Formats: sequence, C-alpha cells, structure tokens
Amino acid sequence: MSELKWNEYEVIECLGVLPEKEEFFTSYNFRFNKDGLFLEMTIWPYESCIALSISKESDEKPFMTIYFIVRDKLEFISAKNFASLQFLDALLVSSRFWMSRPEKIQNYFDKNIFAKQTDFELIVYPRLEFKVL
Repeated sequence: MSELKWNEYEVIECLGVLPEKEEFFTSYNFRFNKDGLFLEMTIWPYESCIALSISKESDEKPFMTIYFIVRDKLEFISAKNFASLQFLDALLVSSRFWMSRPEKIQNYFDKNIFAKQTDFELIVYPRLEFKVL
C-alpha cells in the first residue's frame, strides 16, 4: 500500500476549513456547508483512502457516500474563478476497510491487475460539484 501524495494546506485553502485530526494524525476530517449542501470528507493518508459524503443541510443522513483510494495524488487546482480538488488515478472501494477481510485483499495499486484509471474532481468554487473526469 502506498501513502497518499497530498498537501494538507492546499486542501485547507481549497475547502476553507480546518480539519479535525485524529489523535495520531491518521485521519483528517473536513466539514463544510455550501450551496445548501453539507460536505464531509475524511482522508486517511497512510491508507491513501478518502471518504466523501454529501447531504442536504437539513438532513442528518447523507444522500451520497463514496470511498475511494487514490493511487497517484490529490491535487489542488486554483484559478481566478475556480477551485477544485482532483483525485488522480482513483478506484472506488466498498469502505475504508476494503482490505480488512483476507478474501478481499488485492493489490489495488497494481496497475497490471487494476489498469483502469479514473480521476474524480470535487469542485468547490464557484459551485459545489463532484464529477468523474
């Protein structure tokens, strides 16, 4: 398994919020509201795993939660009227514990086995969007 390539300060700049950090800095939890939506993103850098949940501000339960591993890097994209985070070469997984059961263990970083490259983008300005590139 590979550690996530990212810059915590760029994520803070993009999202405009400070993360809640787990005691041993094994996870970073970002939460913010925008455009009537509540977004929660948790990063486990040592596992290269990210969870992203989106809900309406008025709802307790998210209408979307996805987990993915990032095989390349998390990159901050900034322009005059645009800000986003790109998750390059990502694979959807079932949960943060995608490797917890021996029968599920596979080397997701082996591009000979999992050759498909998918990039995700979380756009935060001018409008909140999440898309597959």
